[in-house]
Amino acid sequence: MDETPVSNLFRSIMNKARWDSERKLKELEVTPQQARAIAYIIDHEERGLIQKDLADAFQRRGASITSLLQGLESRGYIERRIPANNERQKKEFMHCKKAGRLSIRLIRFL
Repeated sequence: MDETPVSNLFRSIMNKARWDSERKLKELEVTPQQARAIAYIIDHEERGLIQKDLADAFQRRGASITSLLQGLESRGYIERRIPANNERQKKEFMHCKKAGRLSIRLIRFL
């Protein structure tokens, strides 16, 4: 019988999963944090997600989240909109576009 400790086997499995995920993210041209942001937006967009919600969830400052969202928006993964009934407050609500949804399906499949 193989004498390899179970902890080494678990570590090997986790490393393989991480490498596979990193490879897939590289193909999609997104960082792990961008992928998490897309998934968060998809999971919470029905209630009207604003940038501050994402900053709170990821415990990041507004400038970091702004940069993250600009990158996703420029690649066509998300879009930010101001609803017609919310023009006074100018709150931008985030929505995931089709490319973002497809990417997250691929990532979650891993």
